[in-house]
Amino acid sequence: QILGIKLDVIRNAITAGLSARNDTTRASAVCAAGGQQWYKTVEALRGQLAPLGWSIIDVNNLPLIRSKNNDVSIAVMTGSKSTGLVGVGDPTNQADKGMVVEGFSKSNQLDLFSEKDTSTQVWVLLYHYDQSSNAVRFELSLPTGFEKKQIVRWGTRVILGDIPNNGSDFEIKVDAP
Repeated sequence: QILGIKLDVIRNAITAGLSARNDTTRASAVCAAGGQQWYKTVEALRGQLAPLGWSIIDVNNLPLIRSKNNDVSIAVMTGSKSTGLVGVGDPTNQADKGMVVEGFSKSNQLDLFSEKDTSTQVWVLLYHYDQSSNAVRFELSLPTGFEKKQIVRWGTRVILGDIPNNGSDFEIKVDAP
C-alpha cells in the first residue's frame, strides 16, 4: 500500500488507461491515444477510490481524488521520459500546467519543512507511455518545485513499475481496410 491505497488500485487505473489507448485506430485523431489514456486513467482511479470514501473533486478543471480525512489528494498527469526511472534525472509533467499545480507544488514544499500537518498534500500519479518498450511506466510522487509551467522537483518519488502493452492482455483494434 501507498498513501493507504492498494497497489492494485493504481495498476488497474493505469491498465484501464492503456486499454483506452488501444481502443483508438488510425482513423482517430492524432492525439486521441494519449487523450483517451489520460481520461480513462483519471476515471478509473477516481471510480475505484470514491466507493472507499474518497471524494471526487475538480479544482479549476484539474480532476483530483481526495482522501476521507482530507490529508491527501491525487492528480493524474502524463510525464516525461524520466517517469518511472531512477538515475536519469527527475521527470516533469508532459503538458504545461498552470496556477493550481504551481500552488500545490509550493504548498507541498512548505509542508516538508513544517512540523504541523496543516494542509492537504497533493500527489501526482505520473505515467509515461514508452513507445520503444511498448509499456507504461508509472510512479506516485509528491511535487515540491514548479518552474516555467512544469513540475521540476519531487519531495518523494515512489516508482511503481511498468505495464507492458502486449496483445495477449488487451484487444488492440485494427482498422478495417
